[in-house]
Amino acid sequence: MKVLEKQIPKQFLEMNRKALELGAELVKDAKVC
Repeated sequence: MKVLEKQIPKQFLEMNRKALELGAELVKDAKVC
């Protein structure tokens, strides 16, 4: 896994993390509605 992590750009990881955070917020909003 460490080798794969080195091959993945940090920018991609940051974008993926932000996407997960946005998804979590959307799920919270959906539950509230």
